[in-house]
Amino acid sequence: MTDIRDEAIVLHTSDLGEADLLVSFLSKEHGRQRGVAKNAKKSKRRFPNCLSFGNRIELLYQCRPNRELCLLLEARLIEPLSYVGESYQKALLASYALKMTHLFLPPSQREAEIFELLKAILNKDPHLDPNPLCLYFESRFSKFLGYAINLKECLICRRPYRFEGMGWYSAKKGGILCPRCRPTKGGVIPMGPEEVRLLHLLQEGENFHLLGFDREILHNLSKILLTHMESHLGDLPRSILWLRERLWQ
Repeated sequence: MTDIRDEAIVLHTSDLGEADLLVSFLSKEHGRQRGVAKNAKKSKRRFPNCLSFGNRIELLYQCRPNRELCLLLEARLIEPLSYVGESYQKALLASYALKMTHLFLPPSQREAEIFELLKAILNKDPHLDPNPLCLYFESRFSKFLGYAINLKECLICRRPYRFEGMGWYSAKKGGILCPRCRPTKGGVIPMGPEEVRLLHLLQEGENFHLLGFDREILHNLSKILLTHMESHLGDLPRSILWLRERLWQ
């Protein structure tokens, strides 16, 4: 067994017996992992109050052959999840992003950009509006997992979309349709050119925090992204839906 030292974000922690902890974490170089921290609830030397969810840590662990769980050896706190006590909405966003990553990111998927995405969401200025941050996380997370919303062209006639005129999001197709190809009996959500442009910027990660946001546009994009995620991930757990609903109240 080889020792691995890596930066990580704690996604979820649960008790395992009287003294051990079962820890789900996202490592920078090795993706999402789960491991056992032996005697973590008693050891102040190896795990000094650093395994709370959302904390960014330096972690030493071993991946054992033919074993689902790795063995956590020691950890050091780099940065705590600082703004949970300052903003209820930001705490909801942090919980939502951590839980989505814990539940839906495939194990050991080596995607450093996902680590940086989650790190950015957790460390953003607590005074920023959490709703566009939520859309930013969802659109980038979806793209990293391979199901970005196709905004380049109508997915039936292949006519390019140039951010002019109405488009219609189709969950069945996974992107937008033009006026001529959209169905006449539902199954689509209308999108104005500003909404398509903003969603494009969010998916590409381009200066979203510098833009002004219309609340109606944000809520329509929220509906689209939720529909899109459910079409690819299936029914989301109630805990996820509860966090998201409170976040958008």
